[in-house]
Amino acid sequence: RKAQVKQLKAFLLPFDQLMANFLEQLTHLYTLYDVNNSGVQTYFCQEFEDMEGLQELIKVDPKNQKEPLDQWSDVLKALNSRFDANGVRRLNEVADNLLARYAEEFPTYVLQKINTSCFGKHFTDEDFDKKLLSWKRKLVANYGRLSYNRAKSFNYTVKPESEGPITIHNTTATIVEKISILLGIYHSETRNLSALVDHTRMTPKLILEEDFIFLKDDEILVVEKLIKGIKDRVELTGESEVRVNDILSLGVVQSNYQVEQEGKGSKTYNVILKKDKQPENNIQLMSGLAKKDVEKAQSHALNFLKKMNDKSEGIHLIEHLLLAPPVRGYHFGFSFKLKLSTTETLEFKQTKLLDNHNRNRFVDSLKSQMEEGQGLKFNRTGEQGSFGIEIYKTENKPLAISTSKFVTIKEVEDRISMLEKIGETQGSFEILDQKYCAYYDKEETKKVDEAFFSFRMSFVLPSWPVRFQAASFKKQFSNILYQHAPIHIQYQTYWLGLPKLRDFEETYFAWLEKLSDEKMTEKRMSIAYDLVEKIKKLHKYTDN
Repeated sequence: RKAQVKQLKAFLLPFDQLMANFLEQLTHLYTLYDVNNSGVQTYFCQEFEDMEGLQELIKVDPKNQKEPLDQWSDVLKALNSRFDANGVRRLNEVADNLLARYAEEFPTYVLQKINTSCFGKHFTDEDFDKKLLSWKRKLVANYGRLSYNRAKSFNYTVKPESEGPITIHNTTATIVEKISILLGIYHSETRNLSALVDHTRMTPKLILEEDFIFLKDDEILVVEKLIKGIKDRVELTGESEVRVNDILSLGVVQSNYQVEQEGKGSKTYNVILKKDKQPENNIQLMSGLAKKDVEKAQSHALNFLKKMNDKSEGIHLIEHLLLAPPVRGYHFGFSFKLKLSTTETLEFKQTKLLDNHNRNRFVDSLKSQMEEGQGLKFNRTGEQGSFGIEIYKTENKPLAISTSKFVTIKEVEDRISMLEKIGETQGSFEILDQKYCAYYDKEETKKVDEAFFSFRMSFVLPSWPVRFQAASFKKQFSNILYQHAPIHIQYQTYWLGLPKLRDFEETYFAWLEKLSDEKMTEKRMSIAYDLVEKIKKLHKYTDN
């Protein structure tokens, strides 16, 4: 009878285990929907820790040194893992369900195609689903904050906090954070991307061990002895922007690597990056005397360049309005043109700078007076070789002055006569090409059209990461930006190579550092103007 009891218990054990697993699954139901959970387990099992006589019912491996119950636990976990092989896919479906509740859809297919195209199937198949899950979870976990603050930037009155020479906190706009998640960009915080490259030297840090050179990305090392010519071939930074792009894009695809013997009978092996079918375009990355060591270095280079690509991705957002002078300061003027004839116009500007409010009132008053035309007078001003024309209504209170300078008295008097004749015959003056202008210096040499600040923003990105080089990624970035950018704000996107971005970031981070200052100092004004000028010169680097 005791044998029959054990036989019955053994017969019922699988059913008991199924029920226990079912209850354990119910217990962990919340875990499946927990977006703050970093695990990827979707099936759960429960052990019978208090079941009397369990070890008499299970098969024990005599070669295994573990206790019978521990062996049983390992068997259960192995079986559970076997059936949970597609756990990441199931969790991605759960995350899709959560996103659908907010009418959001993650661009899974597009990102997978882009990653496969850029990194090859080796990296994409290896961990893409896990990364995809982490991006979806991050989006769901922060969805409330990202949605509530979707039209907000960062608090520029708070001084930025620097984390080393690379990362700067408290300067990330909400739209940048959300776009970064949707595009699988790991770092959404503001980072000095050119400094990242310069700081690590894109690392080929060259190390010589037993006449073997390989890459290292942890620390800076000084090498006393180099194989002839190897440094020039390995160094990634330098004048050639194209070369940096080539190594970053080619070096993350396994099939692009080739280990070749330097010559017949030679003991040296070279790691070659194949760019195309033309041998002269290939890049020699490193060399060594042992083939197995060179192949090991190749694997290291592959992983390092993949990591470097991920680190190099980032977005800079500049709201143009933050670059404008303070509205209460005397930094604002205007300009307009008056038509003299069918072929000639004459431009005028303010006689003195005002604050924004009073400048606007003054311009409104000036337009009314110009439309009425009555009582307006024109007067010659300046000296020989640099004459100008003033418009005034009340003596000693000029309304505007011409920007053009005339060499002779006859030239300026002819224009005054033309203006007076228009006033007499037409009774009013038509204002053309009116502009509001902001000035960044007292000498009025640093002038910016205020249209530059009005509902505009610029996105600046590095062009060297392998995904950022791809036209498909740029198109996806443009599509996502179109969906999430505020509809009333015009934007431009610029893709800069390493030298251009280094020059831009030097001014950009100096401006960020001064942005929280309460007083608008001359230094801050000068930096803001320099940044405005650099943004205006970036038009040829846009895909918009």
